[in-house]
This record gives sequence, structure tokens and C-alpha cells, in this order.
Amino acid sequence: MYKILLKQFIIIIFIILTIIGIVLGAILPWGKAQAYINTLTDMQSGRTYTAEQFENQVGGVFNFYSPIGQEEVVKFFSSDILGVITQSGFQEPTARFLVNYIDKYLFNNNVRHLIMGGVFNETLWRFSGSEEDYKKSEEYFKKAYTIGPNLPPVLYNLFDLYRLKGDKENTEKIGEEILNYWPDDSNVRKAIEG
Repeated sequence: MYKILLKQFIIIIFIILTIIGIVLGAILPWGKAQAYINTLTDMQSGRTYTAEQFENQVGGVFNFYSPIGQEEVVKFFSSDILGVITQSGFQEPTARFLVNYIDKYLFNNNVRHLIMGGVFNETLWRFSGSEEDYKKSEEYFKKAYTIGPNLPPVLYNLFDLYRLKGDKENTEKIGEEILNYWPDDSNVRKAIEG
């Protein structure tokens, strides 16, 4: 009798765990992805948004609970923002609003997110010429560097930032580091020698 009850209890626990796994591993991530797609489709409709409407619309996606998918949604949305703010004629205040909005969702321990934060602020620096934007971009790239000091995107983004700023000392330092890994990179060699 106890063996039958124990088997039934184990089967019930197994069924409950399976249902929880399906909900957490498939249904919630699918719902988050669907919310992102719906939001993106709505935003591409040409409708104009106030800042509050934008925050409500996009916040609904970012705040949609799912144990899987937040990193990806932030990464994809960041790419979308970068594609928009780098278009010619895009206004700096709107770009700054979008960058400040997505900034709070970037993961501080994810190299791709940190690079994206650096690129965002480099773009703002190019708009504004503001030293604060430059420093914030450098800070993001340096955080990415501490996590992945030999990753090409990290090194090349830092190199380009320093080169654009005219910071010869840091350009040479990062350039030499790049050449240690990829000695055949003639563009970097030319930039630090010329």
C-alpha cells in the first residue's frame, strides 16, 4: 500500500515539475518574444510616441517575467536602437533619450552589452562632442576589457575610440596589444606608426 502511494506521490511530483519546466522554459520565453515582436511591429507602424508611451510600451517587454530571454531582448533592442540613432539626420535629444532608456537594462557582466553601451555613448559623443559622453563610452569599453581583455570587439572598439579622440598614447597601447594577437593587421600597424 505504501509503495503504491509513494509511486503515485513521485509521479505527481514529476508531473508538477514537468509543468513548471514547460511554463518557465517554453511558455514564458515565448510570451516575452511575442511581446517583443508585437512591440517592434507596433513601433514600426509610423505612429508617434511620447516618452511616457514609449516607456510603457517597451517597458512591458523588458518587465515581462521570463527566466530566459531578457539578455537576448535587450541585445536585439539595443541593436535596433543603434540602427536608428546612427541614421543621418537623427536628432541628438531623441538619441540621448533612447540611449539613457536602454542603459538601465544593459547587463554589467555581459561583454556584448558593455560593448553596446560603449558604442551608444560613442555615438552620443560624436553628436555632442561632450567629454562626459566620451568618458562614459570609455568606461563601458574598459569594463568589457576587464571581462574579455583579448576579445577582438573589445580591443578594436577601444582602439577606435582612442584613435577618434586623438589619444595617441592609448591608441598605441591598445594597438600594440592588438598586434600581439594579430600581427598581420596592417590597418592597426599603419594607424599607430603614422
